[in-house]
Amino acid sequence: MAPSEYDDLDDDLYLTGCHSILIDEENFTKEQEFKSRNENSCQRVYKTDDKIRLMAQFDERAIPYQTEGEYEVWHVALEHENPEMNYGIYANGLLVESCCQYNMGKRGMKLV
Repeated sequence: MAPSEYDDLDDDLYLTGCHSILIDEENFTKEQEFKSRNENSCQRVYKTDDKIRLMAQFDERAIPYQTEGEYEVWHVALEHENPEMNYGIYANGLLVESCCQYNMGKRGMKLV
């Protein structure tokens, strides 16, 4: 994601395709909604508080990374009594979702 495409972005931001930026509902297009609903088995659109989670792979402004290779990926999960809770956090100035602790453990990610 490049600052030229996102007003709030201070510097380039690299997200995995299923990681989401958080947007207002009025900015969520019908095409993005269709793709989001068909990506997951429960046919729903996910929200964090009052923001829609738009997966990077469905954001037309995002440019896929073209260099093949192995990369270290970092996810942020904030502690909460509910392990399925996630939050909006700012990454390079852009509002994105954090991971929930449950999904990190479920996917075998190493917690540091």
